[in-house]
Amino acid sequence: MRALGNAEVQKETLRALGNMFSTIEDRTRAGNANAVEAVAAATRAHSENAEVQKWACSALGNITSTIEETRTRAGNANAVEAVAAAMRAHSGNAEVQKWACFALGNITSTIEANRTRAGKAGAVEAVVAAMCAHSGNAEVQK
Repeated sequence: MRALGNAEVQKETLRALGNMFSTIEDRTRAGNANAVEAVAAATRAHSENAEVQKWACSALGNITSTIEETRTRAGNANAVEAVAAAMRAHSGNAEVQKWACFALGNITSTIEANRTRAGKAGAVEAVVAAMCAHSGNAEVQK
């Protein structure tokens, strides 16, 4: 994830990361390897690239799905703000919206500070806008 300058490399590494987490041990290893911070950095470095945003949100959602420590790390890495920004920048892209909602749902599920961050970052408004803009898309709606 050190090659932040290359969007294509980032997209593929994020896609790989998003698909690697099938166990709690996998998520713990990812947290210990600073994956949350690396994904958040990639999200910020390639804010204009919808594919990077989609896969970054997928990876963040998967990494933070069951482990509170990775949720805390996501908050500390400003991942909430990065995901909300991705939603605003790619409001017409249903895939970005779907995975961003997935990520926000996991990152904020048990960490009050992350909920506060989401509110301040405009994540609530971004989620509502996604629901309205993609009302016919069952994946975004769930």
